[in-house]
Amino acid sequence: MAGIKIDIDLSGVRSKLSEDNLGRGQLNMANRMLQTINETVVPWDTEHLRDSGHVSGMGSQLVWDVPYAGPQYYGGRKHPTTGVWIPFVNKQPGTGPYWDETTKPIFINDWLQAFKKGANL
Repeated sequence: MAGIKIDIDLSGVRSKLSEDNLGRGQLNMANRMLQTINETVVPWDTEHLRDSGHVSGMGSQLVWDVPYAGPQYYGGRKHPTTGVWIPFVNKQPGTGPYWDETTKPIFINDWLQAFKKGANL
């Protein structure tokens, strides 16, 4: 019985999926996520909350670096003495807590496109 040998060249695939390309994709997606989240659900009347947003860790984190960012994200805070939850009432339509969870169903395809573009896929 005669055999055959088939060589498979994956060099093109490996270059497309290189660590550099994946890193660029992640960074591009994180920047797009920051932009869309800031434009849609982060409250704008809370001093400089939107301005403090930035991408950290080469695209692994989105950070809003002001003391009140956490309470705004979670929709309230605990009273320092009583521990009772004090909810925030957002004055702006469409803004509110859990920014990533709120925007993901709407913008996930846009974010994935940003990843693909950054990763050269």
